[in-house]
Formats: sequence, C-alpha cells, structure tokens
Amino acid sequence: MKRGQSAFEFLVTYGWAIVVVLIILGLLAYFGVFNPTQYVPEKCDFGPQLECVDSAANTEGYILLLVQNNFGDTINITGASSFDFTVDGANSNVSMRIKNGHKDTIRIKTVEGFMPKEKTQVNIRIFFRRDYPGSPTHNMTGRLVRRVCESAYIPGGPHGQGQIPC
Repeated sequence: MKRGQSAFEFLVTYGWAIVVVLIILGLLAYFGVFNPTQYVPEKCDFGPQLECVDSAANTEGYILLLVQNNFGDTINITGASSFDFTVDGANSNVSMRIKNGHKDTIRIKTVEGFMPKEKTQVNIRIFFRRDYPGSPTHNMTGRLVRRVCESAYIPGGPHGQGQIPC
C-alpha cells in the first residue's frame, strides 16, 4: 500500500505542475505572445519610383496609400488590384493624375474588410501610365504590412491633404 500511495502522490504532484504550465501557455497564446505577425515590422513598399510615404487600413476594408511620384514625369494612376482581396471599384479612388514630385492619396476599398487590431499583409498592384498620348499602361506591385485601425473613417481625403493618422 505504501508504494501505491507514493506513486499516486508523485503523479498528482506532477499532474498539478503540468496543469499550471498548460494554463500559463494558454494565457500567453491568448494574449498573442506566440503570434508571429506581431513581430513583423509595419511597412509600405512600392519601390523608389512610387514611394509610399504613409498608409492606413481599417476594419471596414479601406486602404489608404499616400504615395509620392518619383518617376520624373507626370503619371496617371488608372486602377488597383490584388490577389489578397477583391477591390470594390464603386467606393475606391484609384483614378488620378500625380505630377512629378507631388503626393496623392490612393483610396482602395476592399469587399472583405479586415480584422480589428490585427496586422494585415497584402500585395497591391497599381496600374499607371505616363501622361503622354498613347502611352502604354504599366503596373507596379507593392506590399503593405499594417495594423488595422478600428475607426470607420480614416482622415486624409481623396487627394492627400496632410498625413494619414491611425
């Protein structure tokens, strides 16, 4: 009987220790310690010619990109697309003319929306052409990694007045 009681006490003692460790690991996982996207730096990159100065994304699915034209010529932005989401063309502002050295805000509305307070990572393709008659359409793919804001409206306006706070 003594050996059985000793084995039982051993199992109960280490059983409680294992339960405590599992509870601590569960709490850490719940608060996002093991979420690798929390450690990815926020960035917006379309290359040096179409410099992404600032960006924002919200839970309603709006993505704002404050871009600066460094092509050396005036360009016409004609559209945007992505393999990561569906663009809502009726609520997006992706048709604009940006002079060389000037900034403007590209507003893209997604159909899906984003999860609040999570970092989202999307690849966006911007279609543009130089401001010459008969100029062909080109595209440039960029990557946005950004924490999603909960606000329903992101200031900045459709034509880039000021910064894009989030």
